[in-house]
Parts: sequence; C-alpha cells; structure tokens
Amino acid sequence: MDASRLRSRDDNIHRCSRHPTFFFEDGSVILRAENTLFRVQRSYFASQSAQLRDLLDPRIQDTLWGIQFVSLNGDCADDVYVAAFIESIYGGFYMTERELNVETFPRAASVLRMSARYGVDRTRDAVMTLIKASTERNEVKLYWLKLAPEGPGHCKQAADQEHSMLHPAPVVALLREVGCDDTPLLAAVFHDLSRRSWDLSENALESLEPLSAADRECYILGVTKLRVSYVLNSRSPPTIQVAHAQPVPCTTGLKTFWNGIAKDLHSANAETMADPMGGLQAIMEISWKEFTGTICSQCHTEFLSYMLGQQTGMWDGLGATFCL
Repeated sequence: MDASRLRSRDDNIHRCSRHPTFFFEDGSVILRAENTLFRVQRSYFASQSAQLRDLLDPRIQDTLWGIQFVSLNGDCADDVYVAAFIESIYGGFYMTERELNVETFPRAASVLRMSARYGVDRTRDAVMTLIKASTERNEVKLYWLKLAPEGPGHCKQAADQEHSMLHPAPVVALLREVGCDDTPLLAAVFHDLSRRSWDLSENALESLEPLSAADRECYILGVTKLRVSYVLNSRSPPTIQVAHAQPVPCTTGLKTFWNGIAKDLHSANAETMADPMGGLQAIMEISWKEFTGTICSQCHTEFLSYMLGQQTGMWDGLGATFCL
C-alpha cells in the first residue's frame, strides 16, 4: 500500500511529524504513535523479542514512502511512551534509584509497560530492579528523616524531601498492570505505602486512588494487622534468657526501660502507628544509650537479638499480612 492509499484510509497521517531523535534515514520500518513517526531498524528491533518480531513481520503490506509502516494502538501508543521505549532498546535502560522520583517515574513506567507488553525481558528486568532498589532506599530514607534532629526549617525540609520521593500507590498500580508476581517486591511497596498513608479515614484514603478496590482492601487489612500485632507485643517486656550470677539488676533495668521509653514508643500515637517496624528499630537504637550501666552486655545482646527477630518476622510476613 503506497503513501497516497495510506493517507486516503487515514486522513490524519499528514498531521504526523518525524520524531527529532528516533527517525533514522536508514531505518527499515516506520512506527506511528499518535501523531509522531519513528523510523528504526526492523531487524534489530525484531531480535529483541518474539512479540516485536510478530509486530514487525515484513509480510505486513502497509507502507509509507515505500517503507514498511506499523501503526501502534492501545494504551502503549502514547508517543512519549514509545520514544522512551525506543531509547531503551538502542541504549539500554539506565536510571539509578536516586534518580527515580515523581518527575522521572512516568518515563520509567512507560518503559516498563512497553517492555512488558512486547516481551523485552532485559529491559523489563532492568526497570523492576530499579523499583526494588528505590523502594529499599525509600524505607531507609523515611526512617532517617524521622530521626534527624529538629532545627530551624526541619519540618519544611523533611516535608519537601518526602514530597519529592515517589509515592508507592502508583507503583503498586503499575506493578499490577504489568502482571508482576514478585510477592516480596509487592509486599515491600505496600509496606512503604503504609508508612506514608497511615490515616485510614475516608478523606486520607484519596491518596490510594491509583489502587484497585481489591488492593485498597488488602492495604487497609494489612495496616490494621500490623498495628494490632505491634500493640499486642508491647504489653510486656521480652524475657531475656541469659545465665549469669546476678540476673536481678538486668531484669530490673529491662523492666524500667520497657515501662518508660519503650512503652512510649509503643503507644498508639499517629507517628508510631504509621511505622510499627520503625518503632522497633527506634527501640533498638535508644537501648544503646539507656542500657549503659543498667544491663550487662550479654543481656543487651540478647535483647537486640529478640527485637531484631520481631522486626524480621514482621518483615518476612508482609506478604501474608497484606494478603498478596
């Protein structure tokens, strides 16, 4: 089919413009996304996956300017999506977890959608690895933002930093969209979401808009489970099993600590309820100062081991907690 016949079938073809970067004169196939034309090497793209090989089958008869022509349709036909995907095919996808934020997420998301749709596993895996690293970094960053000493402008600075971080809700929606079955990753993103959307009131749940109704229900149920478990475990101090000659001072010191600082951290206040796992971490951090001279090193080590076990158990159970 020549260009004139193509235009007669599609009156909008004359409105299309060539992409400024990805329209190569030696390309053997023209792709159309919205009103943008891309010209690329068919053989190279076809080698990336079976789906692309089928899409660019040379037996397709449509041509434009004597060159094979393929019009992309569906949700992935956005010209920005296609441009980002083509860039990843030619140069590989590279973005660090520090660079993934509210501004760069649309590009990463578009590459993931396109690579998942067209079976380009190498690129899909690269974006998934990026999301994992970014989620882990957000977990650490949120914790240290809360521990940072409060000085002039601290609240505004912390709020600005948290605002620039990628919100987990659209990440969950994206992972679901591409059929992600990585339960540990989904669990980590749900947990990241629970730390920033602790309020379960109707108005506060508007931040969960990208989530499906089923995922919202899983999220609310999971957050409730985390909080209930955290409060129940705070009712009495852990039992430390260390054999030494004078256990009473250590037992007394542990009870004093638990009934004071640790109990305050276990109280049902908004900040603690937003991050039960962070509360356990804070207790371990504070114990290094409070246990000096009141508890022997053996009992302190046993206490830290117990708290770490609680934290690890909570983390390992996130998949079941959020019904994933």
